[in-house]
Amino acid sequence: MRRVLRAQSPDLIFAHRLEAGALMLRTRRIACPIVLDMDDLEHVRMKRRALVASGRLEKAWALGASLLARFAEGRVISACSSVLVCSELDRTKLGSRGSGRISVVPNSVPVVEEMGSAATPTAVFVGIALYAPNREAIHWLTEDIWPRVRARIPDARLVVVGEGSDALGLVPSVEGIEFLGFQASLHDVYDRARLVLCPVRRGGGTRIKIIEAAMRGRAIVSTTVGAEGLAFEPKTEILIADTAADFADRCVEVLTDPALAASLGRAARLRARANYERERVAEQVAALCRKVWSASLSKG
Repeated sequence: MRRVLRAQSPDLIFAHRLEAGALMLRTRRIACPIVLDMDDLEHVRMKRRALVASGRLEKAWALGASLLARFAEGRVISACSSVLVCSELDRTKLGSRGSGRISVVPNSVPVVEEMGSAATPTAVFVGIALYAPNREAIHWLTEDIWPRVRARIPDARLVVVGEGSDALGLVPSVEGIEFLGFQASLHDVYDRARLVLCPVRRGGGTRIKIIEAAMRGRAIVSTTVGAEGLAFEPKTEILIADTAADFADRCVEVLTDPALAASLGRAARLRARANYERERVAEQVAALCRKVWSASLSKG
């Protein structure tokens, strides 16, 4: 990295995540301003891992990692000119550390055409199964939630999409579950979906899978953790449930009521366009970088 910086002589560095920020800290003697994008808070992610740890050793390791990450966040933030987080909630979780340099820039997705209503009671989960919170969500969904749904809607189908999902080796106790693995395009997947699910119970940041589904006009059921930090209004733009029974109830409500699915999807799309359009967010980032760079010139 030192060789790269000497060769390139950048006017500004945009560092993505804590690991890249820590690298900048270790490199030292960086003359240009650094903008750090913290789309996830590592100390929160590790603390939540401790809550679901299967043994004392794993729990102690995760808690130690959370404390270390919190310390590292403070050190890295203090070395940066500006820090971006994806929600007001994450800004609050950072507390007073670097408060004057922290800006909220939400995750975003491109604008796409709104899709028509799905013809069948099909639900979709999208997520990389190599990521532990997604993998755990898939297990909970297929083992505890979907059998309850299938018992009440015998023709309901669940489609699980994402890298590694087809290699989990799960043997569901009910029929009607497809594991598609990685898909180069999600258009056909969302076209089938009357409902998109986010049964995530740990992790950090905000879930792009929810924004992506909303932009396509799809109804969404999520856990509280899955939807945290996002602006979607519960009951009118998204449905929230945190137990397997409640989650299944919300799924049944939407899958058996196409009008409700359409209403939730339309409201979610309006929110997504107002808050999470990629072009608007990109301009926000560009304006912030220009401001940081101009400030460094005036000091210079």
